[in-house]
Amino acid sequence: MSKKWWQFWKEQKNANTLGVLIRQSGNFTSYNFSAYIREAYQQNTTVYACIQEYVKACASCPIIIKRGDTVIENKTLMTLLQTPNMSQTWDDFLEQAIIYYLCGGEAPIYGDAIIPTRLPKELIILRPDWLTPTLSNQFVGQIAEWRYTASDNASVSMSISPANLLMFKAFDPLCRYRGLSPLSPAAFAIDQLNEYNKTNFALLQNGMQPSGSLTTEQVIDDAQFNRLKTQFSETYTGSQNNGKPLILEGGLKWQPFGFNLRDAEFLGGIASSKKDVCEALGVPIQLIGIEGSQTYANYEQARAAFYEDRAIPLLDKFLAALNKWLGLRAGLRPDDVLCVDIDAVAALEPRRAERNQVLDKIQSITINEKRTAMGYDAVDGGDGILINSGLIPLDMAGADIPMGNGL
Repeated sequence: MSKKWWQFWKEQKNANTLGVLIRQSGNFTSYNFSAYIREAYQQNTTVYACIQEYVKACASCPIIIKRGDTVIENKTLMTLLQTPNMSQTWDDFLEQAIIYYLCGGEAPIYGDAIIPTRLPKELIILRPDWLTPTLSNQFVGQIAEWRYTASDNASVSMSISPANLLMFKAFDPLCRYRGLSPLSPAAFAIDQLNEYNKTNFALLQNGMQPSGSLTTEQVIDDAQFNRLKTQFSETYTGSQNNGKPLILEGGLKWQPFGFNLRDAEFLGGIASSKKDVCEALGVPIQLIGIEGSQTYANYEQARAAFYEDRAIPLLDKFLAALNKWLGLRAGLRPDDVLCVDIDAVAALEPRRAERNQVLDKIQSITINEKRTAMGYDAVDGGDGILINSGLIPLDMAGADIPMGNGL
């Protein structure tokens, strides 16, 4: 039996007691990245839809550089990010990084800086499975170089200095040098969905009818059996033969196989597997059209929660890695932060509206304090505190004030 696409990791990791993917030569064993892409991203609609939600969300988030609470400009760095290379825009570059990261757990970025302290002229995302690190013989736990083979021909490769490569990766507890695919926890669910699709396609080819058997009380020889098998396959199976009546002879009888309750559970299994994939990737099921959950009140709230809890933190993590790698080279200070402009994200407008309503009802702060918290400039005469004039002490309203101890 052939191995599943997600079992390659398990075999390699169990082969080394240290849990590190290293051959005796000091090189790392690459994982089956192409199988992740092919069977999960390209052939599974749920995985594709979830990852595309990340791509759309991250592409819609504006990026700024903050120094404390002040937004600063750095045209050198922002120009490089807007046009990372000659063939990609920032959106194209970001899309490739997110897909590589969510499918394989890694998005290696190569910068062509001749001098390590200089800013690269271009940023290029490398395919993870063509990249192999080699450990240093002098410094334990450090990488001496990266070897990149831009084809299936391992004899032709390029040496990359660690200073010119940013390995943006998800943490793998069993290997400090490579990333863990976020799809790994959903491996069984992805395989189940793929098998469900194959089963449904097979049913469609057979006229959406369960299989059956031809029975007879007579004994037929091999020649009759093969002729009957060929005739039945060519005449009655396949979607093009859907609805054709059976023509039986020689005492043959058609006995269809019915669905029992266990066989009919595959529809519920499809929904369950889709939810498992969404749970592993952190995408609310409302965003990809799966029904049956009341976790969020509506699509708008689910979208805002996805941005807050998943998309923006992932993009901020990616920007923080770029900032650490390129910030000083571009002239930024160590405390400058490349991040998402939260106040400009359109998907978070429901959250801002709720926050502003709460701030507006607070009577213990000034108008300008409220405006500052809402992101607006101060106004003249806004340093006073407004209170509700309808609120007065109870004794001034002429009501009887109850006494303590029942008196």
